[in-house]
Parts: sequence; structure tokens; C-alpha cells
Amino acid sequence: MQYLAKAIAMNQKKMGSLTYLSFKNAFKSYDHLENYFCQSLCISEKMHEEWYGEKKVANEMKGD
Repeated sequence: MQYLAKAIAMNQKKMGSLTYLSFKNAFKSYDHLENYFCQSLCISEKMHEEWYGEKKVANEMKGD
């Protein structure tokens, strides 16, 4: 679930074409997952560099 949220956030940052995503009944029996998913939508420049850039540059960056 965390990686799905991060992928959605990365898609938005890179001006991706994702326009609709349905989670109908996805969190119904897992109340804590909704909060976890929403928290996982937060990404940093360092995380972006780790996923799409260079590991060496990301390692030199501060923050999460």
C-alpha cells in the first residue's frame, strides 16, 4: 500500500497522466490503512532522486 501511494505521488510530481483511481471499499475493514496510505502520499526531493535520479546524489541530500 505504501509503494502504491508513493507511486501516485511520484506520478503527480512528474506531471503524469493518472487522472482517476478508485479505492471503492478498499479501506472498509482496515481503518488504519487509510491514514497510512494518506501519509505515504508525502514524498521528498531526496526520495524523488532515489527513485528517478542517482543514488549518489540522493545520499548527499539531507532529509527524508
